[in-house]
Amino acid sequence: MIHEKLRKHYLGESTVVFTDSVHRFGTDAVLLAAFADPKRSDKTVEFGTGCGIISLIWCRNGKPMHIDALELQEDAVDLVRLAIEENGLQDRLTVINGDLKQVDTHLNKGCYDLVVMNPPYKKADDGVITPVRGLAIARHEVMCDLNDICQAAATVLNTGGRFCMCHRPSRLSEVLCAMHEAGLEPKRIRFVQQKAEFAPNLFLVEGKKGAGEGLVVDKPLLLEDALGNMTQEVKEIYGEYYEQKGRNQ
Repeated sequence: MIHEKLRKHYLGESTVVFTDSVHRFGTDAVLLAAFADPKRSDKTVEFGTGCGIISLIWCRNGKPMHIDALELQEDAVDLVRLAIEENGLQDRLTVINGDLKQVDTHLNKGCYDLVVMNPPYKKADDGVITPVRGLAIARHEVMCDLNDICQAAATVLNTGGRFCMCHRPSRLSEVLCAMHEAGLEPKRIRFVQQKAEFAPNLFLVEGKKGAGEGLVVDKPLLLEDALGNMTQEVKEIYGEYYEQKGRNQ
């Protein structure tokens, strides 16, 4: 398959990710990968993997031992397969072309320790939807909504398994309700702010299947200091990719 504006990004530790004009990644995916923080022994799956950025960051970091990545769009799956071959990850990362609304036909039920997803942030009727199919799916809930995502995560997670996602603060109540209704009790949340004096523009949340009530709010994650420089914490989250930025221009 021919990809328009195919690019190779160096993540560090000899790991690369491929993007094109449609399937890209941003800071939110990088932060979510760190927030989820899988153990080496965790059996994990990434829903809506896109170009595979979260799964590839985990591979770069050396954990978990194996990741399944589920993706609806064939051209995105093609990018992940290209990265798997380039990085020699055939034994560590498996990409599956499928719809999370039929997750039980693609993945085993009740056997995963961790599910992660960077979902579309806008409802299907929120604003003008781009005619570019891939961008529309990434930005708007045209193929799945919050309830679909949470129910799919609950289907494949084992009891005590974790579901991590990111979203916009304007939809916080919907996210928490959808997780609770699916049996994924919200247990930890962290707000992301550009600077200390700014309101949050993103949140990271973790729910556990079958857990009791009790939500911990972590200290805010600041992207920039008072001078507008990237904070040390964010530099550490980016890891060697931060140092590779010149190669990725």
